[in-house]
Amino acid sequence: MKIRIKDRNQYGQTHFLQDVGEVKLDEEGIVDVPEETALAIIEGSSDWEAIEEAGEATQKSKSVKVTSKKVQQKELSKKEKDAVREKLMDFDTDELKDMVKKLNTPSSEQEKFMKNRTLMTSYLINKIDPDDLREIIA
Repeated sequence: MKIRIKDRNQYGQTHFLQDVGEVKLDEEGIVDVPEETALAIIEGSSDWEAIEEAGEATQKSKSVKVTSKKVQQKELSKKEKDAVREKLMDFDTDELKDMVKKLNTPSSEQEKFMKNRTLMTSYLINKIDPDDLREIIA
């Protein structure tokens, strides 16, 4: 499945994507990745969008809806999010920064929250896989 990064400044650059590794975006910011990975990236970040090719639009729209239901089933409950937030707030600031960097967050996005522990914690909760977050509170 083809996805495109919305930030035009990123076109043609190399990125590290979850489950795929290092990829080079073309001149239009497009990269072809497995459908499961593409849907996870699109669901997890507002920085990416799906590229639908002619004839496949209806089929992909149905696929996205089905996958969205699966993602919603594994999301954290409010109680779990609160428990994870509490645990993450106990972490040292440097540990939180390391976690953000391991997610390969673009530096332009990091600037928005790296000086605020609460924002950093919220970012991590939204970007880390729910199953991995459950391990933090286990």
